[in-house]
Amino acid sequence: MIIGIRADGSKSKGMGHIMRCIAIATEFKKRGIDIIFITKEDKSVKDILINNKIKNVTINSNDLDDEIEEVVSIIKKYNINYIMTDSYWLNYKYLLELKMNVDKLICIDDNNICTYPSNVIINGNIYAQDLNYDVIYQDTKLLLGSKYTILRDEFRNNNEYKTIKKSVENILITMGGSDINNFTPIAIESLIDLNLKLNVIIGPSFSDISELENIYSNNPKVNFINNPKNLKEIMLKCDIAICAAGSTSYELASLGIPTILIQQAKNQANMCSKMSELGIVTSLGEFSNIKKEMISKEVISLIENYDLRIKMNSISKKHIFKDGIKNIVDEILNNFEFK
Repeated sequence: MIIGIRADGSKSKGMGHIMRCIAIATEFKKRGIDIIFITKEDKSVKDILINNKIKNVTINSNDLDDEIEEVVSIIKKYNINYIMTDSYWLNYKYLLELKMNVDKLICIDDNNICTYPSNVIINGNIYAQDLNYDVIYQDTKLLLGSKYTILRDEFRNNNEYKTIKKSVENILITMGGSDINNFTPIAIESLIDLNLKLNVIIGPSFSDISELENIYSNNPKVNFINNPKNLKEIMLKCDIAICAAGSTSYELASLGIPTILIQQAKNQANMCSKMSELGIVTSLGEFSNIKKEMISKEVISLIENYDLRIKMNSISKKHIFKDGIKNIVDEILNNFEFK
């Protein structure tokens, strides 16, 4: 049995789709199922897949009609049985053509972007059940909501949670694998005058951080952490996080860390709204509307409100499930015959 995964990532668009597909692929591999990623050419993506020991086939088409021919050719060449997609680039016509050339089509979606001709639709976002999916086939399996949240291995299957202290000493700043809007400098500048240690995650696809590191190289308040392998441990040492509203938001929530969300892209609006509504996080909204003083004011407010931080920690535990990937793979394997 071979599963193909059609997903993309880049420094400019971010690595969220690639990283969550790797997390699912890793679980399938543990069950003895072979995985092939099908991606557009990108060195950062290729390096990540190589580091995770996952086979990768690249495609070159820039037109959907041409691309589907190329992907179908890959499906036939490698005898791919199932295909999983995770892309905002694809449409109904493309997906239907895929479905006709594999045994099963599995689609990861965030915002109900089209009518899916899929056997399985996966949306592990906390707002997924609000999207009212209109399925074509009555037997389409809908895996929706935080029971199916996709967390990386280090955040799964453990009972570790942040202990909330009255004093706040460490702030985590993490804007995703590539920080597509270069928001990290703004976050640092907004907090540099406070008596806090700023732990700044530098993702694997940041374009250029040398200037930023030079500015703060002699400042003991700022600690740059490049592409950490022990992210969970770093998170647990921090009292508050400022985070792009991507998959890292769920990782922080799974640990119960009070978090301020920054919307880096339009497709993150639902997450910011729902997580804020439930009281899991506070949200400052879309990045281009955020002023430095808004960030510092929100951080000071959380520092001064110990009870609110305790409440955010408690609510996170109720809403974020740590075994989402296991649930996804179990559902797929239990509902379809794998050979």
